[in-house]
Amino acid sequence: VLGGVSPGSPAAKAGLKAGDQVVRAGRSESTLKPVATHSNLKHAMGPIDAGQTFVLEVIRGSQTIQLPMSLVKE
Repeated sequence: VLGGVSPGSPAAKAGLKAGDQVVRAGRSESTLKPVATHSNLKHAMGPIDAGQTFVLEVIRGSQTIQLPMSLVKE
């Protein structure tokens, strides 16, 4: 669960919000892998380079949403 998202950050620009629970991640909707720990998230994003796109699936309130985003080098 995201404790906070810095205003103007790449995460904020991608649509992530404080309280979002990341549940799956991957290069595309068809390759999403479960995320239960920070380590799972790092593993799912490991093969993704800066500038490439990926998808995070999050639970926000009672909705599950998919957010396409681009990895930035920061």
